[in-house]
Amino acid sequence: MAAARRSAQAHGYGGLNFRDLAEEVGIKAASLYHHFPSKADLGAAVAKRYWEDTAADLDAMTAETPDPISAFARLRHWLR
Repeated sequence: MAAARRSAQAHGYGGLNFRDLAEEVGIKAASLYHHFPSKADLGAAVAKRYWEDTAADLDAMTAETPDPISAFARLRHWLR
């Protein structure tokens, strides 16, 4: 999932390629197709994981910095 996320961030949805992704992580493309029958399934899983990771990061940030102004300043720094 991390490799797919990097690929999607660097090249967009069009850049998600089962063969290249499989080569990067050292598995066969057929193994990817076993878990993600289509590119749309892979894209949806990447988007869902990205959303979940971002929500977890924001929750952690809020827990560490309960003051909204400080949290916003930290978020702006994090987004750069």
